[in-house]
Amino acid sequence: MERSGPSAVAKVAIGQLEVDDFSLWERTTLPWELMAKPLDVGPFRNRKTYLVTPSVILYRESFDAGVRVHGLTPAHMLTLSAPLRVGSRTRYWKTPPDIASLPISMPGGLDVVVDANQDHLILLISLNLLHGNMPEDWLSHLSGAVTLHALHDTRPKLDRFGLWLAEVLGEATRRPEAFRHAAVVRSFEQDLLWRLTQVGVSTSTTQARMDMPLRRRGLERALNYLRTLDPATVTVAALCKAAGVSERTLEYAFRETVGLTPLGFIRHRRLHAARRELVTLTPGQARVADIAHRLGFLELGRFAAHYRRLFGELPSQTMARAGKCRESPLVIEGRTRSSGWR
Repeated sequence: MERSGPSAVAKVAIGQLEVDDFSLWERTTLPWELMAKPLDVGPFRNRKTYLVTPSVILYRESFDAGVRVHGLTPAHMLTLSAPLRVGSRTRYWKTPPDIASLPISMPGGLDVVVDANQDHLILLISLNLLHGNMPEDWLSHLSGAVTLHALHDTRPKLDRFGLWLAEVLGEATRRPEAFRHAAVVRSFEQDLLWRLTQVGVSTSTTQARMDMPLRRRGLERALNYLRTLDPATVTVAALCKAAGVSERTLEYAFRETVGLTPLGFIRHRRLHAARRELVTLTPGQARVADIAHRLGFLELGRFAAHYRRLFGELPSQTMARAGKCRESPLVIEGRTRSSGWR
């Protein structure tokens, strides 16, 4: 069930959303581009409470079942997670959670495992907001933290930061009318930036890896190229050319960062795009063949076999229970690249 607050001067969205299908979760979690694989037998359920301002997305979500997630983090945004409850299977880029750090990423690849009953806060911040307001020494420090996918500090400081985020989200849910006022939105965003400057200052990761390795730079170029294209048109050869590295180098980079080969990532991306369409169709709206062909699958039998191997059911079975059309509440209509959003 979704409940949105009143429209805001600064195009703020506040509300709650619950979905019971992992493809719907992928769809309603834009601007992320996610490809989820359930790890448990039984129902999938995700609950989300969100606050979206012109430059910040803050939400809290929980899961009833475990899920492995590959994909792309949001373009033009810093991503930060504050885990509240994790499990023995939880992983961030193949690394177990560390109580003395928060998972962090610039736009790039994603490979995480979310365990059953996990509960976390997700914070997304426009890079334009950061670069226009944050001091250079903090941005330099941030660069080192991002390289390691970990913003380190003492547990009490990280806990206080997470508690503040949870309190702001709770207050926004209780009093959405306050965010009608541009001054409240501006105050929240500026307070957030100040609190960020206080996190991680007691440690130094700036010198962690000053020189980005060749394959990391190649991966960054490849992922930026992927974001601009229709999933049906991407080939490994074109990806290598855009990245400026060999196929072997790119394969190492993809395996390290997103847990898939470039070919596997491309194929999964197309199959997940197909399932997101199938699960939201209304009767008579389209045929499986139409969707498969539009996404570049020529042989329907092979498409169905790959689909069944990945999702455990045929495309026609997904289509039979379709009609759950959902759009992401995290993307406010009218956002443009100039404001730091894709």
